[in-house]
Amino acid sequence: MTPCGRVLIVDDDPDVLDVLSEMVETLHYVPARVETAAAGLVAMGTFKPDVVLLDLAMPGLSGVDALPYFRRQHPTVPVIVVTAVTDPATLQQVQDQGAFDTLSKPFQLPALNRMLAEAMGQRAGG
Repeated sequence: MTPCGRVLIVDDDPDVLDVLSEMVETLHYVPARVETAAAGLVAMGTFKPDVVLLDLAMPGLSGVDALPYFRRQHPTVPVIVVTAVTDPATLQQVQDQGAFDTLSKPFQLPALNRMLAEAMGQRAGG
C-alpha cells in the first residue's frame, strides 16, 4: 500500500517512540523518530513531514517551548501534541500556540487515525 504521508514523532521516551512508530506504520504513514525538540526542528527540514507528533514534557527544550518554533518555521505542518498532561491551562496554552490537536496518553489507535486523517486533510487543503 502507498504511504498516506510522513509523520515526525518527537518524544524523549524510547518506549513511546516505539509504540507511536508502530501505530503510525499500522495506519500506513511513514514515521521518523527523534528524541528531542531540537532534533525535531532539524528533522523538519530533512524529513519534511506532513504532520508532527510532539511530546509536551521533555527535558531541555520542552514541547510547550518548542511548539511556537515549529509553527513559525513550518506554519503549514500541523502539530499534534502528545501528552499525559491534563492541566487545562497547559492544554489551552498549546491550543493558543497553534497545536492542531492533543493526543492523550495512553494512546488509542482510532483517535490517532482520526487526528492524522484530519491533519493530512488540513495540510492538503492548506
